Amino acid sequence: LDVVVSFGHRLINGLTRRVFVALSARLAPMISNHQKGLAGSIKWGGSGGGPISFSGSWLAGSARVDRNTTNITNGVLFRYNQSVEIYHCPADRSQIETVFASRRWIPQLRNRSYSLNSWLNGMEWPEGRESRFIRSSQLVAPAPSSVFVFLDEHENLIEDGHFALHRKPMRSWQNMPADRHGQGCVLSYADGHAARKGWRWPKKPADLEWNKPAANDQDWRDLLDLQETIPQ
Repeated sequence: LDVVVSFGHRLINGLTRRVFVALSARLAPMISNHQKGLAGSIKWGGSGGGPISFSGSWLAGSARVDRNTTNITNGVLFRYNQSVEIYHCPADRSQIETVFASRRWIPQLRNRSYSLNSWLNGMEWPEGRESRFIRSSQLVAPAPSSVFVFLDEHENLIEDGHFALHRKPMRSWQNMPADRHGQGCVLSYADGHAARKGWRWPKKPADLEWNKPAANDQDWRDLLDLQETIPQ
């Protein structure tokens, strides 16, 4: 477990430290961009295609159904670190779905395990409006060291490239983090560091169980920990 967690730290640190820190002022306005033109909502795929990220985002497509890494290499961040391996957690053994929500899988590991904080030039939840936080200079309260950027998203919920998180006082998980690292996951932060976050309560959503209410006070406190990282 320690080896896997350590390796996960190196992977997610590579994605964050080389991209978000070194390029924060230039790239923050583009990171997690789910917009096309002036549209301000998550873009959905075709009929039954589920949520996807469009071209112009940090990456495109959906982790559930993408069978190759093209949507990663076409993302706006890829040219700054041209390693597709850093987008996948070695502990993530989830497989690619034949068609979105079909519950049928092909014997091929997914290409991506991580998603980006929706509040960073993505979408504010639960209002579903465009985020006000489009530049790293706006990350004041809390400080960048407390604002998470990337995290391991739960394999039952990951699809597009952003991690949707309700603000307080909502007590439900719009998206849910993974718990595959000893009932925890790895998060990176806007100052460039990464750390494992242990959860008080296991994260076991059903497949595509969005907006799942906190199971109990322990689960709610886990949710609150992430809500405290939302920029103000």
